[in-house]
Amino acid sequence: MSTRTGSLGQPLRIGAAVTSNRIILPAMGVELAEVDGTPNDAVVAYYAARARGGAGLVVAGYTATHSPQSGAGPNQLALAEPRQIPKWARLAQAVQREGSLLVVELAHAGLQRPAWLGGVAHGPSLPPGREDGPSSAPTSPPVFAPPEALDADGIAAVVEGFALSARWARQAGVDGIELHAAHGYLLHQFLSPRTNRRTDHWGQDRGGRMRLLREVVRAVRTEIGPAVLGVRLNGWDGLPGGIDQDEGEAIAAALAGDGQVDYLSLSSGGSGAAWRASSAAPYLVDPGAIWAFAARVRRRVAIPVAAVGSLATPEQAERVLASGVDLVAVGRSFLADAQWGRKALAGDLLAIRTCIRCNRCREEENLWHEVRCTVNPDMGREGIPRARGGGRVLVAGGGPSGVAAAIAAAEAGAQVDLYSAGEALGGRLRRAALLPRRHEHRRLLQHWAERLERLGVTVHLGCALSTAAIPGGTAVVVATGAEALSRPNALTTWELLGQSAAGGLVVADPSLLGVELALAWAEAGQRVFLVGERQALALDAPAFLRRIALALVEEAGIPILPDTGTGWPNTERVAVPAALRPRVAEARALAAAAGSGAFVVQAEDLFEAIHRGQAAGEAAAGAGR
Repeated sequence: MSTRTGSLGQPLRIGAAVTSNRIILPAMGVELAEVDGTPNDAVVAYYAARARGGAGLVVAGYTATHSPQSGAGPNQLALAEPRQIPKWARLAQAVQREGSLLVVELAHAGLQRPAWLGGVAHGPSLPPGREDGPSSAPTSPPVFAPPEALDADGIAAVVEGFALSARWARQAGVDGIELHAAHGYLLHQFLSPRTNRRTDHWGQDRGGRMRLLREVVRAVRTEIGPAVLGVRLNGWDGLPGGIDQDEGEAIAAALAGDGQVDYLSLSSGGSGAAWRASSAAPYLVDPGAIWAFAARVRRRVAIPVAAVGSLATPEQAERVLASGVDLVAVGRSFLADAQWGRKALAGDLLAIRTCIRCNRCREEENLWHEVRCTVNPDMGREGIPRARGGGRVLVAGGGPSGVAAAIAAAEAGAQVDLYSAGEALGGRLRRAALLPRRHEHRRLLQHWAERLERLGVTVHLGCALSTAAIPGGTAVVVATGAEALSRPNALTTWELLGQSAAGGLVVADPSLLGVELALAWAEAGQRVFLVGERQALALDAPAFLRRIALALVEEAGIPILPDTGTGWPNTERVAVPAALRPRVAEARALAAAAGSGAFVVQAEDLFEAIHRGQAAGEAAAGAGR
């Protein structure tokens, strides 16, 4: 799959600056900085890799300002003190050397300041239900710091904090500033009628609610002069009484009309928002609504507009640009492949390691963990050189761990043979990828096959590695995994995947796979039922993905039956979970035959399979030097 891209590769003037292309690496929390927010070697390597990988504009993620209580978590970036300028200068130089612009996203947590960071959480008003002050209606344990409504002096301190941080950013040599006025943080809280219930000139109507953002824009523009100034806005926040699309469009148009801002980055959602408003939608959700809103706003404003939200492929990016927007913000896809931009610009689509939108990265960020990517074990470790090796490596197993091991060993310099008992690569992931909504999973499988071919890996399909075929002194990666077994006198979820939906179906499998099968059957117009308690469905899924799966079940009107078997309809099919059998005997025999040259991979999920597979492949190649 190779096709030259068009609009992605065109430069764009943003204020006084010119980008090399239309691709933005948007601000995303990756939690790699020092405890005080200073950029370290890991941060520099992470952003430089994405600049080298084709992002024309790199936005350094959520950066706390000099404003009091502006931080939202640990190991986030911060530009709160002038002593941090030299390290920020090092980051700016690293990004600019790769031909990209570096913009710093300045932000203030507002009412979303975590309780364990200490202090208070500043907001325009006390949250609903907390009008009597911090002691009323507390949660146990509290999630956010005690709320405090800003007075005039507090608001002035916020404005000054943004301005000082912008001044220090320019002294560090960055190309511009982006103000974070979305996702439920302080500037968004002032914009939203849900959280801004002030009766003074900082609230009341749209003009009052926009006053703080406009003051910050003016103060920052004074400090940075002609440098790039952008604003990240919520097109809508998905909250009752918050910012709907009409209000979001009006705010964007008014801000652009002020003539102080060089571009708008239009996102949506935030803490507690309706799932359809999420800018980081998982694979169960069609992300097109956010792109359409950005195009709608662009028709009303005279400055560049960036579309944000779940862009996984270059084809999607080109369609979004064709709708009228000027820039595409590619976030999670750049986590999955740091070279996404260069490959997209070259039209080498199968070379891209596709983001599967599993949202493991966002789950980690929400827990304030150092962010990792399911399909890219090198994410966050760009500054650590990959091991080199040689010799010959045999890989037993064609599932994700075996494929990851074969790729890693070949990249390290080894001659690799991959043996798969199945007739196709991917193992159980290939079966799960038959589900209708898993477009990105299917694309990832195509990428893996292409990558193995380009690396010269010899793939033996329908041919399990035998102990007799292991030469002495050869490194062997044992990644035999597990198989899904059929059940006597019963159909399993695995056996129904990929079959045409026809007739009634009772899904007595509460896993995410079972829920997705039920959704596929319902969307095909068939009568389908799920079995079990609602709170027990899809418990094996990440929290946000599970929330959406359950919402889709409700929207589809899929009845949930008791697991007692009583009251079940008469249908010709009942799907039950498949038993998984780890191939223990095969793995032990291969490991014994390889002796000290065996590298065994054991994994519970896709994340572990890929990460441990890569580590085993690198180790095996290293053993063959």
